[in-house]
Amino acid sequence: MSRKSGGNVDALVVRTDELASVLQLWLDKHNGRFPATDPRSSTANFTSGYDYIISRFPDTLYHRLLWRILNLEAKHTSLGIADEVLTAIDDAGALEDGRIEVIPNPRWNNETWLAWKAEQGCI
Repeated sequence: MSRKSGGNVDALVVRTDELASVLQLWLDKHNGRFPATDPRSSTANFTSGYDYIISRFPDTLYHRLLWRILNLEAKHTSLGIADEVLTAIDDAGALEDGRIEVIPNPRWNNETWLAWKAEQGCI
């Protein structure tokens, strides 16, 4: 799977702003539940939401990838990447409940799109 968040390679993508909105809301909730100044925890035990997500991925490419998503560096993000990020925050339902819309890759021309659909058995 491609690690590019720009969505050039995958047939299906999501709008990065929608993904970033869901991700930012999760980060705000996580960091609100586990503030560094919470008397029940020490700063040494505090893990920011960002660090928590990064720790759920096997390689360091996700550090940059999350930054790109949160800073809206690309207009679209591949569906595979979006699914991995949402799975990391236990919110894969965002792809099904309408918060994040899955769309055909707008960078693909009609010929490429039809070829992909034929490969998938859709036509």
